[in-house]
Amino acid sequence: MEWVEVKPAPIKKGKSSQEILAAEGDAIARRVVPPEYTIALDRSGKTYDSMKLAAHLQELSLEHQQMAFLIGGPLGLSEKTLEGANEILSLSKLTLTHEMSRLLLLEQLYRALTILRGEKYHK
Repeated sequence: MEWVEVKPAPIKKGKSSQEILAAEGDAIARRVVPPEYTIALDRSGKTYDSMKLAAHLQELSLEHQQMAFLIGGPLGLSEKTLEGANEILSLSKLTLTHEMSRLLLLEQLYRALTILRGEKYHK
């Protein structure tokens, strides 16, 4: 696993949300290396319980050597980034900070791996 952060575009007076999101989206796009399978995190995405997420990730790993999870900044992800992703995943219907999203994603990835290994972490 490699953790790559893209610095969020500064939110400045006079810049629209769309301009900020576009700048962040361009920065994210420069960091995604094809043929990575991209999974954008957004509350509008598909939801899974832990067991189904583990099974889904296992299926994806059979077809894709690399996956990239995209987490937006304070304004989320641009429409272009969401449309360009291979899929959209929701960790919650609640609005989460990008820092909490990172933590929740890491925990769920760890949980998925323990489920796939048959370890006792998941109850």
